[in-house]
Amino acid sequence: MKSVAVIIACFAVTAVFTSCKKDGVYNPSKKISKIYTQKSGAAKELEAIYKWDGNKLDRITSPDGSYFTKFSYDGNRVSKITDSDGDWTYSFSYNGSKFEKVERTSKYYSTVYKPTYKGSNIEKLEVTRTYLQGGDDDDDYYSSSKANESIARIALELFVPFLKEDRNVTHKSRKAGNVEIWTYTYTWKGGNIIKEVYESTSSDNKVYTTTTEYKEYDNKKNPFYGFVGVGDYVSSKNNCKKEEQTDNGGRITEIEYEYIYSGSYPTECIETESSGSSKTRSTTLIEYE
Repeated sequence: MKSVAVIIACFAVTAVFTSCKKDGVYNPSKKISKIYTQKSGAAKELEAIYKWDGNKLDRITSPDGSYFTKFSYDGNRVSKITDSDGDWTYSFSYNGSKFEKVERTSKYYSTVYKPTYKGSNIEKLEVTRTYLQGGDDDDDYYSSSKANESIARIALELFVPFLKEDRNVTHKSRKAGNVEIWTYTYTWKGGNIIKEVYESTSSDNKVYTTTTEYKEYDNKKNPFYGFVGVGDYVSSKNNCKKEEQTDNGGRITEIEYEYIYSGSYPTECIETESSGSSKTRSTTLIEYE
């Protein structure tokens, strides 16, 4: 399961929440059945299987079926996501057609996501994490199930500027009762996110900021439009073709995406990431029902 955790963001940016579309409803006209990844010069590898119950996504499973994330509903809207190991639960609350908050609970920490809207779009997302147990080592603190949790993120790390809670947060001392807060601020244009600013404060009160600019989109449909998953609730209607990330130190990372389509949906994404003299290339493939 550890290999799942290295799946990288591709087809960046997913579902815009519009006044005619309720948050928490995911019913695409083409339904994903399998996702593969492929490294340069290697054979493709199956990463996740999507199982549907009619028009509702029922679960996302690991290739061997030994682990899965389960989606529960209140009507057509996602109300809860749980993992098969029973390690964590995401619970969704709504206010009319919009998210009110999302809560993640586990024995290690609790996290609350609170959105602020401008019109029909999420303009700001505040994330508050409260530690319930102390610990210093990532593997001991999060346990082996942390890698399993990434199965639920597969859909999100593709097509989504996913919440970087495990990637960018500068953790304070992990003592029971300690609280961390970080925010995401979004700028929109034509139903797509064009800028995301991530901000957190370290234990010595230094502010950490990452700015991501989504510079170009295609005009095709994003297969994750409206998707609700683990820690990801903000997204765009089309597929990003070029983005640029700048961190506090001025380090710039550029990512370009090339797509192969079947009709109006992408079936393959080739991602090229450049940072300084470093360049990496990977491919994500999607099969539909």
